Amino acid sequence: MFNLNAGHTLTGADTGASGVNGLKEEILTRQLVKELDSEFKSKGQQTNLVIVDNAATLDESLNKQVIMCNSVNADMNIVIHFNSYLGIGYGTEIFTYQGKYVPEADRVLKNMSKLGFRNRGIKNRELALINGTDAETIYIEVCFIDNVKDVAIMNEYGLNAIAKAIACGVLDIEFNEGNIVK
Repeated sequence: MFNLNAGHTLTGADTGASGVNGLKEEILTRQLVKELDSEFKSKGQQTNLVIVDNAATLDESLNKQVIMCNSVNADMNIVIHFNSYLGIGYGTEIFTYQGKYVPEADRVLKNMSKLGFRNRGIKNRELALINGTDAETIYIEVCFIDNVKDVAIMNEYGLNAIAKAIACGVLDIEFNEGNIVK
């Protein structure tokens, strides 16, 4: 069982980053989680969607997400976010508990590199969805939606290819050009 967590709320205090061409993180996370859900199910896996659409405060949003993650006996939490940093940051990074090496995270990063995203590595950050959840968590910052080159890669391959890269990495399935339909 995999928790698939779409980061940020649609309204309220926890909306996400904005990017080029009007991209909204809170919309993209939901779209990618929908693709991930299909990918995992097509590979015989069970999923639990963790989506909070509204919260009055950031703490309320995070608490709801942690409770939803911990409400099932998951093998792993896969948290989806998109990054932004003045249009100059680029690539994929994954946060884990204390920045420790997690094979699934490493494979996801390698697969994302095959699509053309820079591998920014496995990192540590004190995050509620890492520290407050029972199952191992990989917190994926997919790409920088305010970076024209990252957005071009995302648009070239589409969210389905990104979902395949993530699912294949988590499940240790070979990922290559043959897995990608542009």
